[in-house]
Amino acid sequence: MTRKILTIFTLTGAISYLILLSWAGKGGYLHNQALRAEIERLSYADEQLALEVESLGAQRTLMQSPDAIKDAAFKYGYLGEGETVFYFDLPQEEIYSNTVRYTSRRPSFEGLATSVLVALSLACAVSVTVIVLLITARRR
Repeated sequence: MTRKILTIFTLTGAISYLILLSWAGKGGYLHNQALRAEIERLSYADEQLALEVESLGAQRTLMQSPDAIKDAAFKYGYLGEGETVFYFDLPQEEIYSNTVRYTSRRPSFEGLATSVLVALSLACAVSVTVIVLLITARRR
């Protein structure tokens, strides 16, 4: 009987560990779902940034002509009839804002630690073994 109990304990522990590892471990189902959601969110943010860059590039090409600058100045009330608009070519330095708009809200699920998985599988193995012992003791 002792060998059977040891075999039941070992098999139950190994099977439950493998099931927990494939479900909640690193590279398991939950980890892959979190990564898939993160990729989807970041690709959407990437598309938004690409559209914004394209729009700003189009605005920049439109604003290169002096007529466009005059129109913009008149639109905002800086140009009256008979006035001349002066504009200066600034050095082509990139200006970056310090705000980061598209960051991860929270770290994605990376899977449970191996020690937690082992502890859960041992608890499962112990509970199944105790249940088997109780069932066999009742039959006697």
